[in-house]
Amino acid sequence: SYVNPISVESLPDPTVIRGDDGRFWLYATEDIRNMPIMVSDNLLDWKMEGTVFRTGRPDDVDNEMVWAPDITKQGGNYILYYSIAPGNGNPWEYGVGAAVAGAPEGPWADKGKLFLGGEVGVRMSIDPFFFEDGGKKYIVWGSYFGLWAIELEENGLSVKQGAKKTRL
Repeated sequence: SYVNPISVESLPDPTVIRGDDGRFWLYATEDIRNMPIMVSDNLLDWKMEGTVFRTGRPDDVDNEMVWAPDITKQGGNYILYYSIAPGNGNPWEYGVGAAVAGAPEGPWADKGKLFLGGEVGVRMSIDPFFFEDGGKKYIVWGSYFGLWAIELEENGLSVKQGAKKTRL
């Protein structure tokens, strides 16, 4: 049995993946600076493992937070997609970024933005979710102005050349 909350840490917008080691790895919005990483053997007992951005902030995040991560494993790498927020509050500068690691605990290498809202024509582009269908990779994201999807390149780290966003 369990008792909520299962962690005393603040972990909003969590995403969880089961690692090759059989343990569960959780990543959450950064109420804990630099995006927390938690680990569990049983989904009930969680231990703080560190943070994704141990050696510095993503370049595209200007004095704001990164939040609403989504984790996936592609090939031999883990890819963590996250929301980007500008310090100036400009709705066209919100976007989606990615970080890559060979193991769920890291070390994580920030790969920067996939896109900002102004580049895809969607204000407040936030809350990414990765999925693959028929061998094609997509990122779905939300906005106060709709739900959108766009195809990614094979490596999952950039928007596919010539891809057009689709409103869902």
